[in-house]
Amino acid sequence: MSFVYGTRLFDNIDDEVLGTAIKDKILEVFGFYPILDLSEKWEIWEEDMEEPVVLRDYHILFDTEKLDQINGWELGYVDGILERVIKTRMGDATRNYFSTESSKKYSFSDTPEWWRVAEVESVPEGRRVLEVSVELG
Repeated sequence: MSFVYGTRLFDNIDDEVLGTAIKDKILEVFGFYPILDLSEKWEIWEEDMEEPVVLRDYHILFDTEKLDQINGWELGYVDGILERVIKTRMGDATRNYFSTESSKKYSFSDTPEWWRVAEVESVPEGRRVLEVSVELG
């Protein structure tokens, strides 16, 4: 598969196979299935405030090896986040930390019950963890 920045990796993928397509691309690019230590934060900060007001603070250990177990329609809400992680790694094969932005609607924290199938409580032995920080806005 050729890759061009500015194009969407998963635009032409049917919902029925979206999880498998993303999972396959992760294996191709990373060479393994990482556990994503994913955090999303949405806060409001104004000049007259002493501290920001945290509106959403979400965290999940997300097993990318289980992407094919998630409904593709649901993955369509977060495929942009996963795509940015993949594209960043494609540009720098040593990258293990990813920072990106997303809307509140197209984020993991908007629908946390959808991701439980891929959630792990602790990192299984031998699995690599990559940190993903998403600022919501």
